[in-house]
Amino acid sequence: MSKTKTVWKVVRKIEGTRFSAILSGQEGGICYNEPGTPTPAPKGTRLLAFRRLKDAKAFVNAPGYHEIWKAEAKDTKKQDMLVVMSLTWWLSVERIARFWRGGGLGGLHAPDGTVSCSELTLIKKVG
Repeated sequence: MSKTKTVWKVVRKIEGTRFSAILSGQEGGICYNEPGTPTPAPKGTRLLAFRRLKDAKAFVNAPGYHEIWKAEAKDTKKQDMLVVMSLTWWLSVERIARFWRGGGLGGLHAPDGTVSCSELTLIKKVG
C-alpha cells in the first residue's frame, strides 16, 4: 500500500464537474471524483497538485473559476517540468536562437511547488 501525503489541488469547475490537467504525452485532463473518493491517474499519466497551500494560491489567477482543495495523494514526486518534447521539437532554429539569446524555452517548467502523483482524493474545499 502506497503512503499518502497531504497536497493542495487546484481544479476548475466546468458545468458542475471538477476538472484539471494531467501530466501526459498528450493534451488532456481529468474529471475528479466526488470528495472522499480516490481518483486514479489514467494509465501512463500522473495527476498534478501542489506541496503547499501558498503555492496553490499563487497559481490561481482567476478567482471564481478555480477551487483549491486539501487532498491526499499517493506516490508523490517533485515535478520540475510539465512537458518533455522530442528532440526534433527542441532542435528548431527559432527555439535554439531564443535559448541562446536568453529567452528560455518558454512554458515548460512547472509552477513552484508542483508535485505529481498516481492517485488523488479530494478532502475539503479550502478556497
